[in-house]
Amino acid sequence: MKLGLSPILVSEILGVLAFLGLAICLALRAWRKTNQNGVLFLPLAAALVLILEDFQVWATGGLETMLFTYLAVQAILLTVREDQSSSKKPLLAGALFSLLYLTRPDGLLFAFCGGLAYLFLPSDSDVKARLKPFVLM
Repeated sequence: MKLGLSPILVSEILGVLAFLGLAICLALRAWRKTNQNGVLFLPLAAALVLILEDFQVWATGGLETMLFTYLAVQAILLTVREDQSSSKKPLLAGALFSLLYLTRPDGLLFAFCGGLAYLFLPSDSDVKARLKPFVLM
């Protein structure tokens, strides 16, 4: 309000930005999978996010739903990414899970499941090596 912007307008703009970020995130994931495997992965999830009316309503509604969805998808995709060679990716996923929990309390369930997936999904390193980033997560 001190900047002269309406809180309603700002929340709607943030919702639209989260909506676009979600679509871009899903499209980039499909593109990376295509380049990685050589098999064509169509960005169907991104297309569905863009064309489904419910997502469009949530994006312009001014509520936290689109921000929550964007943070959840981004954190989960970082957690289950195959190339966990850097310890920065789990820390970034943990930061996104923290923001997710601050957005809505049920984000704690996503963070718990994401942490368990990070620990127990197959990886190049053993569980002990991944315990430190998990604790920081």
